[in-house]
Amino acid sequence: MRAALVPWPHAVALDPATTTVLHPGRVGIRADDRLRDARAWLEGELARLPATPSAGQPSPSRVVLLIGEAPGDVPPAGGIAPEQLPPDERHTVTIAPGEITITGPTPHAVLRGAATLVQLAESAAGRLPVGRIADGPALAWRGLMLDAVRHPFRPDEIRRVIDL
Repeated sequence: MRAALVPWPHAVALDPATTTVLHPGRVGIRADDRLRDARAWLEGELARLPATPSAGQPSPSRVVLLIGEAPGDVPPAGGIAPEQLPPDERHTVTIAPGEITITGPTPHAVLRGAATLVQLAESAAGRLPVGRIADGPALAWRGLMLDAVRHPFRPDEIRRVIDL
C-alpha cells in the first residue's frame, strides 16, 4: 500500500505491514503554547474523522507537537519568498505505536506536518503505517498571478517577473 499523499513528500519511510490505528476521539495532543494554533487546527481535523475499528491493533494515545530541528534530509525551500525571512516549513512526522510526533523548526512547519498526518489518516482510513515522513516545500513562494485585466503590464515588467 502506498500512502496517498499529495504532493508526495520528500522522504518517506513507512512500513505498511506494521500499522497503528488512529482513534480520533481517544488521542490526546500535547503541545507548548507556541503551537496552540496548530493544536487547535489538528483537534478540529481529528474530530471530523470517522472512528476506525482497531481489531486488536495498537493505537496511538497521543500526538506530540514539537518545535525542534528541521529534517536534515530535506533541503531548504529555494526561490524568492514574499517575506524577507520566510518561515522554515520543513517538518518530520514520526508514527510509532502509542505516539505520533510532529517536529519542525517553526509553528508553520508543525502545522504542515499536522496536515500531512490528517491527509495520511484520511487516505488510510485511520490505519497508519509505522515510520517517518520528512517534507518541506521546494519553493518559498508557491503562488503568483499577473492580473493583466485589472492592471496593464509593460512587456519588460512581465519579462522581469518571468526571470525571477
